[in-house]
Amino acid sequence: VTTWRHLWARGWFFPCDIFNWLSHWRLLKRGFYPRLRQRWEARWRVQKDGIVACMRYNGYDISDLLLPIVEKMFLYTGPSLEIMVNLWRFTLNLWRPQIIYVNHSYGFSAIPLIIAAKSLEITTVEQQHGIIGENHLPYLVPTELEEQVRFPLCDYMITWGEQAKRLFVSRNIYDPCLLYTSPSPRD
Repeated sequence: VTTWRHLWARGWFFPCDIFNWLSHWRLLKRGFYPRLRQRWEARWRVQKDGIVACMRYNGYDISDLLLPIVEKMFLYTGPSLEIMVNLWRFTLNLWRPQIIYVNHSYGFSAIPLIIAAKSLEITTVEQQHGIIGENHLPYLVPTELEEQVRFPLCDYMITWGEQAKRLFVSRNIYDPCLLYTSPSPRD
């Protein structure tokens, strides 16, 4: 959502929309959050050379193609996510809910909420909202990869039917005891 008109048309998802607005990269470009911005710029300077060294494909240097994308992630997306996590942590500390229900755990608005909730030891539950496709990256990361950091998934998952449950278990995304199955829409 990029305009007030769009917000008005679909309705506010409070406080997600406000947090998205407060953390938008345009604010970072205009000089808001100076210490946070400087920290992320310093991280980028430290990491840049190591990242460039990895940007080769079949002997070709593709850093000119990929470096601007990765740089934007460091200088705008990373700080925006950090701001949203901090806003959610503050809000959840005030509200102190016992559980948080999420219907789309890997969206730009939900990831900071889940990270903040986990840091405050608040239980999170996601309900699978449809068919798991190619754009559901958190569920499609190969399990055999060495990982230092995992995607921030909810503590529990409610699936539509046994097929989705089998997918989550077979890919080692969720332990079977953390999955609950609601009846399939056809049942």
